[in-house]
Amino acid sequence: MRKDKKKEDELKKQEEEKRINDEREAAKLAAERLVELKRQRDKYNNELLFRSSELAETRELLTIFRDALEKIRRERVDQYTWYRYLICDGLPNPIIEKEINTYISLWRMDHSRMSMEDVMIDSVNSLKLIDELRSLIADLNEDHSELERYHGVMQELRELVQEKVNGACVETLTKASHFADPVTGNLQKYWHNDWLSLCIWANLSKNPRIKEYTFENVGITFSISQSLTHTDCAFRILFMKFDTYSVLSPSFKPQQIENYDLGRISSSPVDNQPTFKLSKNYKQNGDANENIDVFDRENMDKNDPIQHEMRTTLNLFSAYSDDQQDKEEVEVIIEEPEEDRATTPRKFIYLFI
Repeated sequence: MRKDKKKEDELKKQEEEKRINDEREAAKLAAERLVELKRQRDKYNNELLFRSSELAETRELLTIFRDALEKIRRERVDQYTWYRYLICDGLPNPIIEKEINTYISLWRMDHSRMSMEDVMIDSVNSLKLIDELRSLIADLNEDHSELERYHGVMQELRELVQEKVNGACVETLTKASHFADPVTGNLQKYWHNDWLSLCIWANLSKNPRIKEYTFENVGITFSISQSLTHTDCAFRILFMKFDTYSVLSPSFKPQQIENYDLGRISSSPVDNQPTFKLSKNYKQNGDANENIDVFDRENMDKNDPIQHEMRTTLNLFSAYSDDQQDKEEVEVIIEEPEEDRATTPRKFIYLFI
């Protein structure tokens, strides 16, 4: 009986020692886990402070650059205003709606200058106005109140130039016999200036031996099919300094997206990131064992898995501390929740919007 009792006591003693060792190991792991979470929290806060200071510095630089650009823009506006005041070329100011509308209306109603030579000269004035508007639009912001009107004036001038050129081509073709080449008997004319280049060829002689023609001034050669050699046909080749077709494409203007403030940072921490609140007894450089309760348990989010793990870790350590102080041999069975079985995240993702 004594031997059995002695063995039983030894087994109980071994079990008790094993339980105490297990509790100490669990408490040690809990303390290490808490220290690691504290280190991650400090790293996150330091990174947040660094990014905040960096963001403030970037904002300051952007403000300086923005002011400098605004100063340059005002100087260019003043220079342009003075330039338009001194210039005396007979052209209207394209940004003054009354003047540009009067110019467009008068030119559209003028049918006295329909020859190709006159249209080439008059078109230069409109193309100069388009070029001037392009330079003005390049200095404007996308939300400028007059931007849409300037684009409308440019498009109206382009269409009017095309209309006048088409009318001059019709006028030339109706008098094609007066411009016929004495050698080939066909109409083959070329007009050119710094803004426009126009080539017209018309089949007047209907000579089947002429199968192609080359405009040497522009380096373009075209072939005449056999079916067109005996028909009244004409070829027109027009070059303009500006692209007049791309602006009509639906994909010419990029899609507008919502204007996000990339330099903004919310006053609260990044979404989906744990929010830590320090208790009053926390010391920045203190020992973790002396100031182990460094988190405010009351303000912890119960639905956050990381903060739930921190709360469970604190409870584990508190249970071990109370057990050591009271010296009570009460077995504490703590079931680890499912959230704690996942690996503790080692990195935080920072996203500033």
